[in-house]
Amino acid sequence: MIQPYHPFEVDSLVLKLSGDIVIEFKEAYTKGLQKCIVDYVRQIEEEKFDVQFECNLISRGKYRSSGSLFTFPINGEGQSTIKTRSLKIRCVLHLSSVTKADGKNYVQIKNIKTTHTFGGRVFYNMTNLIKGNPEMSRTVLDFMNQNWQIVAEEFGSPIIEYCINSIMDNLTKLFNAVPLCNLLVT
Repeated sequence: MIQPYHPFEVDSLVLKLSGDIVIEFKEAYTKGLQKCIVDYVRQIEEEKFDVQFECNLISRGKYRSSGSLFTFPINGEGQSTIKTRSLKIRCVLHLSSVTKADGKNYVQIKNIKTTHTFGGRVFYNMTNLIKGNPEMSRTVLDFMNQNWQIVAEEFGSPIIEYCINSIMDNLTKLFNAVPLCNLLVT
């Protein structure tokens, strides 16, 4: 089944990040995918396409974390809001056409490579980063927001990769279900 992406919902996601950080997001969602802007689509070879788009996203949900964020010990549980501005995602898709038993041609993704960059700020708001110590939690949160680019590059990539993989799985399902002639607008 092809999943809707407005909002992009995650019941539970556990990630093991650098610094021995383990973070679990529950009852989480991301909004803004439907407003992503396609910067370009280029055909670079007969069956290879280069696509880049830019997104402003907001993610909310419950979280639980443990480990170390640089020099700060993290042991928290609370609410999380992460706002990402100008996230640029680039995909190089190697596609092919396959004829199925119904005699129709379908698109098949042979290979995909993705990269992303943070073109704008990332804002973090996470409650209770260190259980029972609101002052230290505030200090860590301030550090995260002052050093947003380092934090985003170090810890945000696995989250973005999870989202991209989920979207690509959905795209594969779409390509498997809808014939090529029904995908193209003439």
